[in-house]
Amino acid sequence: AGEQEKSGPEILLALQVDRKNVVVGEPIKATIKLYSRVDVDGFESVDFPKFDGFWTQVTEEPTHFTFQREALDGQLYYSTVIRGYTLIPQHAGTVEISPAELVLLRTVPIASYGAFNDYTTVRNKVVSDPVKINVRPLPTPSPESFAGGVGRFTVTASLSTDSLVT
Repeated sequence: AGEQEKSGPEILLALQVDRKNVVVGEPIKATIKLYSRVDVDGFESVDFPKFDGFWTQVTEEPTHFTFQREALDGQLYYSTVIRGYTLIPQHAGTVEISPAELVLLRTVPIASYGAFNDYTTVRNKVVSDPVKINVRPLPTPSPESFAGGVGRFTVTASLSTDSLVT
């Protein structure tokens, strides 16, 4: 039996969105995730997307990165969320989200001396693919009561007490 060849990259950075077809003002959930099949010691030189054409709110910004097993395109990786966002498109048309990029730090052996190994730090630059979002205009004419909100909204109310002292 020959050596089994690995397919797919060992490390990749993905910019994932929950939908690519929306109307102006409809929120999109975007997540930047790191996928790796090798040990990663850390990263530096992070360059996040610009999100031109979107109102942007950071929703997830981990200070400690926890890797979990996850399948992507039929390959098993360890993945972690680098950052999460809510994006709201501000105009109609095809809007491209620029790639994210970062430099990973890995410690790899370079020489072995009996029971001792010599190691070096290797830097790997990883870049996500750009993502295109198709943003449709709001239907016209809009109702007179329309105030600009697009999406699903839930409103709840409660009383702090059910009686008053007078």
